[in-house]
Amino acid sequence: MDTAASNRGTSQITDITTDGTYLYVVEGGGNKVRKVVIATGEVTTLAGPPNGYADGVGASALFSEPGGITTDGKSLFVSDSNNPVALRFFFSRSVHDGCALSNGRQ
Repeated sequence: MDTAASNRGTSQITDITTDGTYLYVVEGGGNKVRKVVIATGEVTTLAGPPNGYADGVGASALFSEPGGITTDGKSLFVSDSNNPVALRFFFSRSVHDGCALSNGRQ
């Protein structure tokens, strides 16, 4: 769970999706993906910041202006505006990887 200080305000929310239990919030300006427990308002940062590109877990997963977000109930899919990828977060593993690439980068 994030500390109260790290949850003060947001930085340019670009999209939100839900699975009914959680809200998943993309902060494009802050290069973050956050999870909010709907029932309690508890917030956890799933990825980011800082700005960049890297597969990884938690803070080691980096974006450059993440944009849209959606879920299929098993994973989250997040577009990354300044990197030519869409990223998939696996709920069961708390990790993400690049999946839909526009320039052949894998």
